[in-house]
Amino acid sequence: HITCTPPCKFEFCWLCLGAWLDHGERTGGFYACNHYETAKQEGVYDEAEKRREMAKNSLERYSHYYERWATNQLSRQKALADLQQMQAVHLGKLSDKQCQPESQLKFIIEAWLQIVECRRVLKWTYAYGYYLP
Repeated sequence: HITCTPPCKFEFCWLCLGAWLDHGERTGGFYACNHYETAKQEGVYDEAEKRREMAKNSLERYSHYYERWATNQLSRQKALADLQQMQAVHLGKLSDKQCQPESQLKFIIEAWLQIVECRRVLKWTYAYGYYLP
């Protein structure tokens, strides 16, 4: 059972897409649909079912790539925030603890910048991968 968003609010069966008012105990209960099963056996839904399946697969594929793209974007932003904190807070402390000038610890900042760049590249590989056949 699905209800369309306002202002429509039409209620319909998610299997046969028929009006929900026509469903109930006589059509197999609220979790089954005899209308759909009968029509499917007659071949009515073959083409529509294929289109729905293709749309579902397309959406799942998009979600797969988008979620990974977005996750890498968040990881890149976190790496940038961590880099800023490292520069502002931890680098001075580390310099004092190691008795090294901050210029000698420059490699840590460079490594962190490399992580940020790798996250950027990895993020966009998912956008690229989405369009590969």
